[in-house]
Amino acid sequence: MIERPTARTGRPSAGRPGAAPLAAMLAGTVAAQAPDGVGADHERELAEQALLAVQRAQYDFSLEERTELEREYNTERALVLAQMKIDDDVVKKYIELI
Repeated sequence: MIERPTARTGRPSAGRPGAAPLAAMLAGTVAAQAPDGVGADHERELAEQALLAVQRAQYDFSLEERTELEREYNTERALVLAQMKIDDDVVKKYIELI
């Protein structure tokens, strides 16, 4: 998959897994897994399992992405709070000098 930079960080991102390419790939494996003489119900069940696997992959990716964004936000917030504390200390020391 082509990596593209994210708008927020400028770091490359692999992008979301697409349902169409994964579904096509899994459909091929479903056909390969189904032995001769298997009924349509079994093939339909395998196709549903493949679709659930695609949905699971998309959900896992979005959850990981959201977790990483929250981690970055928390880190930035901690840095801002630390800088504010340093700024307050500098102002207090300046006031003491006056």
